[in-house]
This record gives sequence, C-alpha cells and structure tokens, in this order.
Amino acid sequence: KRVLGKIDAEKKVYITNVCKCRTPNGRKPFKVAEVEKCIDWLKLEIFIIKPRMIVVLGDTALHTLCPEADKISSSLKKKFTFKVDELEMPVIPLYHPLYVDKGCMTEESYVSDMKAVIN
Repeated sequence: KRVLGKIDAEKKVYITNVCKCRTPNGRKPFKVAEVEKCIDWLKLEIFIIKPRMIVVLGDTALHTLCPEADKISSSLKKKFTFKVDELEMPVIPLYHPLYVDKGCMTEESYVSDMKAVIN
C-alpha cells in the first residue's frame, strides 16, 4: 500500500494473494500443501476481474502462475502469459515488497520498477 500511494495507482490495481489464508509467522507458502489448495480460487478471481495485466510480486506468485519461469531474479520485468479458460493475460514479475523491507533493494528503485510496469 505504501508503494502504491507513491505511484498513484491505487485506483488502477487490484491486489490479491496466491494463498487466501495467512501462513504461520508470514513464512513462504508450501507449494503443495497451501498454494494448491487456493489455486482454483485464484483462477476464479482472475477470471472474474479480467485484468489487462498481472504483476506478480515474488517467487511464489511467479511460479504459481508461470511454472515455466526461471528464478525471480532472472525473470524480472520479462513478459509471461497466464491462461484461465479462454482468457490470456500478460504476467510481469517483480520482487516481493519484503525485498525492500529486508534492505535488498531501495524503496526508490522498487517504486521506479513498479511505475514502469503499471503506467
């Protein structure tokens, strides 16, 4: 939310999560045990919203929608495709916002990347 305020995109984006329930201590979801329980809900949500583009934030989201993608660091800002029934949407990966919180990337750089993708 902090980043969206800086790019004036709050009315242009819809935010959701791969996992619809919180993982203990905010840890990364386990692919089989947690992500796959939620994938049908996520596909339905995307089908209903019909976004013109999906920006995935982080490894879990990227590999859930685009299992063919390489690691997040080599997939950044590349275009992938996600299909739900007859819909095809471009998918653009960016780092998860926690990357900024952990000091791996500056907030300014993150905001710049987000602006470049969303605008």
